[in-house]
Amino acid sequence: MIGRAALRMGRAAGLVTIGYAVFLGFWLRDNAEPQASSPLPGWLALSVLFAVPGAVALVAVAGRSGWLLLEAGVMCLLQSFISFAGVTLPFLAPAVLLLAAASGTGRRVRAAQLPGAVTATLAWLAAWAFRLELLGGGRDVTRSGIVLVALAAVAVAAPLLLAPDPTSEAWS
Repeated sequence: MIGRAALRMGRAAGLVTIGYAVFLGFWLRDNAEPQASSPLPGWLALSVLFAVPGAVALVAVAGRSGWLLLEAGVMCLLQSFISFAGVTLPFLAPAVLLLAAASGTGRRVRAAQLPGAVTATLAWLAAWAFRLELLGGGRDVTRSGIVLVALAAVAVAAPLLLAPDPTSEAWS
């Protein structure tokens, strides 16, 4: 069971992550080189992608899921090293909070929540792979942002859609 302190840490880290993602998105809008027109601006797609760990953390707090807190912490940790310029290093602070909250969840873990956490992680990693052009997609696919936002939505929605029914035995 997740204690109150872990819930507070998870909620605070989620909100800080989303807040910094929004700030970073606006900073990118104002400071990045102009890109060719696309259906969705690159700065907005990146902002959404940076906000995914925060959204997953808030889903984890709402569902009292230690798996998702751990997943959100690892996501924040990984994305803090995306930029060589260091602008993503502030994601380390919420990563530490999320990992601490996940470690404070006690020994009882609901294995039924693992599929949602794995699906969310894979969608998030695929979105970053598209963004960093590691999957061989052309610039039209990766820069359009639509693929990125769709994968980010899957990353946030997967834990909600794959969560067990609270009235089932898998929940207890």
